[in-house]
Amino acid sequence: MAYCQSAPHNIHSLVQKILGLLNKGNSRSVKAKKHILLSLFFQVASILLGFVMVPVTLTFLDDNTAAHGVWMVLSSFIAYFNFLDIGLGNGMRNKFAESKAKGDTEMARIYVSTTYVGLGIIMGVFFIILCIIIPIVPWQVVFNSDLPEAELSAAVFIVMGFFCIRFVIQLISKLLIADQQPGWTKGFKFFINLIAISAIAVMTYFMEGDLVKLSLVMSITPILVLGSVSVVLYSGKYAKYAPTREFFRREHLQSLVSLGGKFFLLQIGSIILFTTDGLIATQLFGPEEAFNYMVTQRLFRAPTFAFATITNTLWSAFTDAYTKGDLKWIRNTIKRSIQIWALFSLGIILLMFVAIPFIEIWTKGKAVITIDLVICMGLFQIILNLNSIFVAFVNGVGKVKLQLWSAYFAMIANIPLSIFLGGYLGWGLSGIVVATMISIGIDVVIRPIQYRKIMNGTAKGIWNE
Repeated sequence: MAYCQSAPHNIHSLVQKILGLLNKGNSRSVKAKKHILLSLFFQVASILLGFVMVPVTLTFLDDNTAAHGVWMVLSSFIAYFNFLDIGLGNGMRNKFAESKAKGDTEMARIYVSTTYVGLGIIMGVFFIILCIIIPIVPWQVVFNSDLPEAELSAAVFIVMGFFCIRFVIQLISKLLIADQQPGWTKGFKFFINLIAISAIAVMTYFMEGDLVKLSLVMSITPILVLGSVSVVLYSGKYAKYAPTREFFRREHLQSLVSLGGKFFLLQIGSIILFTTDGLIATQLFGPEEAFNYMVTQRLFRAPTFAFATITNTLWSAFTDAYTKGDLKWIRNTIKRSIQIWALFSLGIILLMFVAIPFIEIWTKGKAVITIDLVICMGLFQIILNLNSIFVAFVNGVGKVKLQLWSAYFAMIANIPLSIFLGGYLGWGLSGIVVATMISIGIDVVIRPIQYRKIMNGTAKGIWNE
């Protein structure tokens, strides 16, 4: 009886302690902590939906692992291309954060409007180019697949065509991140996944599934969600930043592209580095083995995406702190981020022990995974998470030239090294992962050094560009 009476009091005390920790510190820290918590909630929910997505889409495709392997390679391209905004989105992110920190609302709106108009024109041109190129590419050769050429070509056109629209309307997410409110962007992702999974599950009972229908559902859903959010926010909370032709300034494209162009080149390097692994697996070992590779990668990317919610939140916070000269806050935040990384690393190690039986259940026995692939993929994600802490800082302060060179080194080295280790030496799928780890090794070493140089005021030349 005494326990029952004390339970509500204990719960109330715990809630008060949690709220006290969240509200402790300056406004920047409080905002960051609240949105990290919100981001983690939605990210974990999205990850769980992502696990549901694989068996749901497999069922929709009638357990055709070859078709599903093609879809996973194609969707991985789109997942990474979502970060590719011709540099303008990330340029806007930093410029908006700087303008808002200085209280310059008009300049912030100019940067938002200029980004929307500029990116809209670019994506219009890109769509025209797609209409010319897609019909003449031999997609059966690209995906090493026996699926009909017409089905593959139609799926690629649908995904890439709708992606051009999504490319522009997802700038609302960049604006929220720049305003240090990334938690809501994770919520968008959650509802996109929830609606898509629900639609596919319903369609399974009423029609025969194929790659084209799957591509259509997965491509339209993000546009509906992000389009609705944009209308609501730009007519309400962010009305004073709403993009219009009136606030488009051609001359400010230069400042956006100057910084954003570096981010664009970084994005190109990252996309080539991380998406070619799936294609290399397809070309060397076939779409069935690519399916094995992609499901293993998707499992281990789950904790990495969760950790990225923290580093992505900190990017614009670092911009704000660096602009205001609050170096103490930056040092403390980096230290706490490394402590959190250690906990995530322990979680990834534990995941290695259960990965194989989990994947077998998850894919209904369709995937065949080896222990060496599991170990390599886990170690790779641990290294990637550590590097992301310092990348968030460097991106936030805009000193990305050195990162650009190391990214291109990794991009150039990865493809031949993956073919050599995976194919020539016979290491299989594990060789592809090891090659990528080696390729990014230099970045993992030099990024903390650059952080210390910038913070100590000793960064010169390329270290400070």
